[in-house]
Amino acid sequence: RRPGHERIAVAPKPVRIAYDDGTVTHRNIIDVSISGASIDMRDRPAIGSEIMVGQLAAKVVRHHERGIGVEFAYVQQIDRIREDFG
Repeated sequence: RRPGHERIAVAPKPVRIAYDDGTVTHRNIIDVSISGASIDMRDRPAIGSEIMVGQLAAKVVRHHERGIGVEFAYVQQIDRIREDFG
């Protein structure tokens, strides 16, 4: 987690997750920041995998007890995060 990139808890609502192979699923976001998100999911793509979280390109950077942590390809504006995940 990057310093200064405060996590925002969001209400559980499914977000579209798309994998490189074309597979699409919907999973709940646990929390999100301008640089990444934590996603509640049993199927854990390998660390380093590139996925789409909603409309944002992301890379899996960690696994945790409830799912995965991803880093967005680009740091987002807080307004965009609130609009997409709020």
